[in-house]
Amino acid sequence: MNYEYEVLDYFYLNKDLIKYLESIKNRVEIYLFSDGALHAVTELENRVQHLFKQTVTAEELGLKKSDPQAHRELLKKLKVSADETIFVDDKDKNIAAARVAGMQAVQFIDNDQIIPRLEQLLAG
Repeated sequence: MNYEYEVLDYFYLNKDLIKYLESIKNRVEIYLFSDGALHAVTELENRVQHLFKQTVTAEELGLKKSDPQAHRELLKKLKVSADETIFVDDKDKNIAAARVAGMQAVQFIDNDQIIPRLEQLLAG
């Protein structure tokens, strides 16, 4: 049996959000914090890796993104402070964990919501 498949046959690549991230990556450092290594799939890596200064997985930290300690460890690894960090995720439990760790956290709902909110936060 052949279990190979094309990742993009099963996942939607948010091209408008990618364009937005490309437009701000010279103003801010953008990191990818993922539970697992889906981002390392060649199909995705070739399309999005250029956006991120660094990629860290909760898995490599031995934790889950829903654990506030994962966010504390991430901050240490990246050598950034919680108050200068904006965490974006689509899951409530990950947003809550980031907030407990002291980060500003915004839940992704859609582009019409997240892009203006990020612009507002980046403006100070």
